[in-house]
Amino acid sequence: ALPKINLGNYSSKDSLNSLIGSPRGYMGSEEGELGRKLDSSRAGILLVDEFEKAEPAVWNFFLDLLETGAYTDSQGREHELGGYVIVFTTNCLRARLEATFPAELLSRFSLMAHFVPLNHSEKKKFVERYVSRVSDKYKGLDERPFPSLPEDVVERALKEIDVDAFDNIRILKNATRSWLASLVESL
Repeated sequence: ALPKINLGNYSSKDSLNSLIGSPRGYMGSEEGELGRKLDSSRAGILLVDEFEKAEPAVWNFFLDLLETGAYTDSQGREHELGGYVIVFTTNCLRARLEATFPAELLSRFSLMAHFVPLNHSEKKKFVERYVSRVSDKYKGLDERPFPSLPEDVVERALKEIDVDAFDNIRILKNATRSWLASLVESL
């Protein structure tokens, strides 16, 4: 399993304790989420999502981690991440990176990739692939509690779903799911 830390959950004052564990003698979690997830995975990749939402103390923690390749949790256990690829994601606009994150932290990143929103044809391709995949799974079901999907289900989806109304791929996927559910109900 890929260890993933969602820093949207780490915006409170005590967020570093949740990440690496509470100091000895404190009630509650003694082991932090990061150590648990690293111990339960051998993926060699750590995904740190929504980095912009973390407290500065968490940013400082990662600044040190990126510098040394290791950290010591609150229980005194050393965690070596020298062989890990750490991927940070953020919804921060490219123009706001320097105003949002400390320069010394940004200087620790080896590669920064900027992703642009999908264009019209890419969104259409997404809907086509998604509906095709669902349709193929649906056709492969042994039990038939529902009527068969029409043969032209992909073409209908591409005509009826206004992909340009969605900027977010998750919302487009949910809209496509809803469209499919409505289609199945109407059959």
